[in-house]
Amino acid sequence: MKKFNVMKCVKDIMIPIAAMVLSIAVLSAGAAMAADNVVIGFEDPSQTNIDIQTYTENGFTLTNNNYAPGSYTALILTVNDYSIPGNSSSQSFGMCTADGTNAYGQPCSPTPITMTLTKTGGGAFSLTALDAANLLTENNNGQLTLIGHLQGGGTLTDTLSIGNTWTTFSLNGFSNVNSIDISASGGIYAALIDNMNVNPTPTPVPAAAWLLGSGMLGLFGMRRKSKNI
Repeated sequence: MKKFNVMKCVKDIMIPIAAMVLSIAVLSAGAAMAADNVVIGFEDPSQTNIDIQTYTENGFTLTNNNYAPGSYTALILTVNDYSIPGNSSSQSFGMCTADGTNAYGQPCSPTPITMTLTKTGGGAFSLTALDAANLLTENNNGQLTLIGHLQGGGTLTDTLSIGNTWTTFSLNGFSNVNSIDISASGGIYAALIDNMNVNPTPTPVPAAAWLLGSGMLGLFGMRRKSKNI
C-alpha cells in the first residue's frame, strides 16, 4: 500500500492559497495607490475670466499669494482666445509676470506673482506633470519655476523653459510635498498652465499590507517544508 504523505498534501493545498493571497494583496495595494490620480484641468465655465484669489478643483487648491482685488493677475482663460497651438482643452490657468510687457509696453503685474498649490485641507501630495506655454507670443523665452516644500523638510526646485506652443512637462521628485510655489519670469507677459497631474501621497493600506506579508510568509514556509519532505 502506498504511504500517504500528509505534508505533501498540505503543501499542495497551501501553496495555491498563499499565492492567491499574495496576488490579492498586490492588486489591492496597486488599486489603492492608483485610484487617487486626478487632473486639474481648469474647465469650470463659471470661473472663466474671474479675478482668482483661490481656485479649488478635485481636492486641490491654487492660492494667489499676491492677490489684490481687481488686479486680474491670475485667472482662468479660454484657450481659443489666444490661438496657442498644442492644447485641446477649452480653458487654462493664466498668471502674470512682473518682468515682461505686452505689445503696448504694458506689464501684466507691477509686482511678481506667486501661486501656491496645496491639497485642500492640508497633507502631502505629488505633482507628476503639467502643460505650460506663454500667454502672448512676443517672447519665446519664458520660464516657469516650481519650488516644492517637502513633507520631511527642505525644498526642491525645477525651472521649466516655456515657449509659444503648449508643452507637456514630466516632473521628477515632486512627491511627498506639502505645497508647491509657482512663478513665471523670463521677460514674458504671462504664463499659461493646464492639466496638472496630481495625487495624494499613497498611504499603505493595513489590510493589503497584512495580506501581502501573509502570502509571502506562506510561500516561504511551504518552500522550506517541501525541502524537508
